[in-house]
Amino acid sequence: MQPHPKATEEQLEAIQNAIATWSDVLKECFDGLITVTDVTGSGRNPQQAADIVVHFVPRAGGVVFGGYAICGQHGCPNVLVRSDLPPSLGAAPYSPQYIEWVALHEIGHALGLGHATNLLESTDLMGYGWPTLGDPVLSRCDIDALAYVFAWALEGTAPQPPGPGPFQCGAQ
Repeated sequence: MQPHPKATEEQLEAIQNAIATWSDVLKECFDGLITVTDVTGSGRNPQQAADIVVHFVPRAGGVVFGGYAICGQHGCPNVLVRSDLPPSLGAAPYSPQYIEWVALHEIGHALGLGHATNLLESTDLMGYGWPTLGDPVLSRCDIDALAYVFAWALEGTAPQPPGPGPFQCGAQ
């Protein structure tokens, strides 16, 4: 994680909790074949040790988003999480709990997950229905989608992109 210098302890803890949640879920579901490890503070430049860097920036360019996985040809190596909405929206800064949910969602994108269907009607972590519909849930569909994305690791073959999408939950 690369935090903003003015980030509070609660904000940093929220992002570290999101990383820890993914780490625990992946260990449980994939027996260590797919891992997420928080390398914050583990050397002179922890970003060099990371495949994905979570950047916490309270005000990220004034655009309307809570988080953003920056993806390109080589995956999604950077995740931006913010805590303050633009002043024009007149909303309070995000709570640490909301920051954690946004970080969980965006790290999911960095791991290769798309959005849940129906996007605005789902409390799946990869949907947008939370918190209006309730707290987000790291669902069986999210885990199944990760198994789809990382099928090569589970099958013991060389890294390769997943099959053609979109992934339909429950489809084989």
